[in-house]
Amino acid sequence: MKYQNPILKEIYVEFFFEKEISATSQYNISKIFSNKYDTVELDPDFQPRKQPKTRIRMWKNDRKDLLQIFSNRIAINNIIGNYVGWNKFLKSCLEVKQIISKQYPDINYQQVSLSYINGIVKISREDFILGKYINCNGVMLPQNIENINTLIDLKYSTGSFVIDEGKQQINIQTSLNNDAYNLRIELLFHKKLNGENSKTILNALHDNCHEVFNNIITVYVKDELMGGIIE
Repeated sequence: MKYQNPILKEIYVEFFFEKEISATSQYNISKIFSNKYDTVELDPDFQPRKQPKTRIRMWKNDRKDLLQIFSNRIAINNIIGNYVGWNKFLKSCLEVKQIISKQYPDINYQQVSLSYINGIVKISREDFILGKYINCNGVMLPQNIENINTLIDLKYSTGSFVIDEGKQQINIQTSLNNDAYNLRIELLFHKKLNGENSKTILNALHDNCHEVFNNIITVYVKDELMGGIIE
């Protein structure tokens, strides 16, 4: 399902390590990709021989594509502007994981996550009411938030790693944009691997994200702001 004017702003995939890696390993992993990325950014307190909770960020394509290397995970981001579609993006994520696994076969992965960030900008503050944009019908989001017309930062989670080894989270935020509001809708889905194929799980998470997103946005957003479905 595609819309004429999608409001997708960013998408990212995270692969979580079973065990934290050293700062030296973080740095060495970044060197593997040094010829594929234009810019490398280290956190100010990053020291290869120590173990700080820091990250390495590597950018390319005018800062539209980002690889982040943490001590407990890697994250592959696409800041929308040159989004190539899910299949190509997924392929690039799996290639990063495969390259690291080839160089570091001892690194095992515990879980994966997929995040979709959608946004609507410059909503008139006088006209803003959450229920106009988000379905607050009690199915996925409570009815008592539909009349909110102020700045918000709401988080709703379902699932448990202990019980069903997966979790989904919906984050809804508004921020000021001069005399208007920006509305940010983030869907974050986690799943333990348990030896399963990463591609299979990520495709399932992608389908779940699309289903949830289409359930929580209103007809007004789909038809008036996103121009309706084109296929």
